[in-house]
Amino acid sequence: MIKKLLFGALLLLPLLAEAGGWTTPSTILAIIPEAQDDGSRLTIVFDTKNNPDNCQNNSGYTRVYASTPKGKNIVATAMLAYSSAKQVTPALIGCDDWGRPIVSGLWLWK
Repeated sequence: MIKKLLFGALLLLPLLAEAGGWTTPSTILAIIPEAQDDGSRLTIVFDTKNNPDNCQNNSGYTRVYASTPKGKNIVATAMLAYSSAKQVTPALIGCDDWGRPIVSGLWLWK
């Protein structure tokens, strides 16, 4: 019984690796503050169309919850990367209400 469970878990492991997380290095093409009064909706457009969670919108547009402390750090990193033409590696986890991937982290490359 334990061998069957272990075998089943090993078969499912590749599926878990495809879930959201750190994606491929990308260049930021645009940073778009949306029309939310509370500042909670900011869009970052990447040159790659990473979509690890198979969100409905796979246009390269991603969502940042910019009114949170974490979101503010992501926005600051994105602005730095955009202004200096540096590549970033986004962490994309989940989908927003418009079907776009959500940026949950941003790794700035030197």
